Amino acid sequence: MVKRSGGIVVLQRIGAALDEVKRGTNRTASELALRRLWADVSAIEVQRDSAVSALRAKDESNSAIIGWALLAGVPGAIFLFGWWSILVVVAGFVFGWHPTKLGRLKQTPRLE
Repeated sequence: MVKRSGGIVVLQRIGAALDEVKRGTNRTASELALRRLWADVSAIEVQRDSAVSALRAKDESNSAIIGWALLAGVPGAIFLFGWWSILVVVAGFVFGWHPTKLGRLKQTPRLE
């Protein structure tokens, strides 16, 4: 349909068709962006999971070293220094303990 008024010609059907093309293009671009973002999220989750696994493995090895040191060190300290060494061991726990070291890494929920 063509409207004419005051020397201006307006093509309404072409304008409406262009609006629909623009709307469809925007929708397609949005859908592609969402797919790309979900792929990025998945890649980041894989990186996070591998980093957490490495940290947990390191934490387990450190815990084993500390456990063996306590098993060997406490009886050795009692043998060498007497029962007063128990106070030294307890003081080491009290002053060497950090709340951030005590907590385990928690599994974060996956985004679906």
